[in-house]
This record gives sequence, C-alpha cells and structure tokens, in this order.
Amino acid sequence: MAEPARRTASPASDGAMALLRALVGQGVVDVVVAPGSRSQALALAAAELERAGAVRLHVRIDERGAAFLALGLAVESGRPVPIITTSGTAVANLHPAVLEASHAGVPLLVLTADRPARLRGSDANQTTHKNPTQQRHRRRKPVVDSERRYNARQRDCGSD
Repeated sequence: MAEPARRTASPASDGAMALLRALVGQGVVDVVVAPGSRSQALALAAAELERAGAVRLHVRIDERGAAFLALGLAVESGRPVPIITTSGTAVANLHPAVLEASHAGVPLLVLTADRPARLRGSDANQTTHKNPTQQRHRRRKPVVDSERRYNARQRDCGSD
C-alpha cells in the first residue's frame, strides 16, 4: 500500500487521517461515508486512503442506507466497518442499524463529525444531542476535540 501524503492543512485533516490510518492498522478494510460538511475531513481522508489502496470506500447520500450498508459489510466480512457522517440529525438516521449491530454483536463503528463542544446545546445549527437510546447500545465513545488540539498547537507555536 502506498502511504498517503501527510496532511498538515488543518488539525481536522491531520486528526482524520491519523484516526483512519489507526483503524486500517486494526483491520478495517471497508469505509462507508454519508457525506456532509462537518465530516469533510474524514471523507477526504477516506478517499485518500482508497486512492492509496488501503480501503474500499463506499459513498451513500442517505445516512440510513449507508448505515445498513456498513452493517451488511461488517456481517459479511466479520470486520469492523466505520460509517462516517456529519453531525446533527444525520446521526439519528444511523439508529436502526446501530440497534441491529448491537443486538447481533456486529462491529459497527460510528464516526460523527460534531460541532465544537462550546456550541453544543446552544441552538446553533447541527448541535442536536445524540439519541439517548442509541447511546445505550454504544460500546465506547471516544471524543476527539480537534478545536482544543488546534488552539493548544497555536499557543505552542506562539500564534493567536
């Protein structure tokens, strides 16, 4: 597999590539994307990994259909399959497939690109709290705050 070029344009791009490379290192072969503006960095990183031959990328416009595609790929392959989507109500459309995966013990990875933590609960666009029912079926919820990492990097470099 050819190594994709290292992105340095933004912390979101760097973080997205690092995350997806780590998943590939753990056996991820298929990645499903339901594109949206918030998840652009993840979608572009997935496309770059596909060009490098590291993953098979499946793009679906409808989040519900994308989630069930990811579920089917995970069932057939026995491997975890990430579904990448934007924030807000798009995540709610993943719920039926998340339930199916949870009850069947199928490894489904839900990667959502959320607004910065400071905007959640502020009535800003795409700040819907995730479905509490879906949260009960979650195994883990790691959160990567790229805004906080970016601000720390700016302070370390002496920039404002």
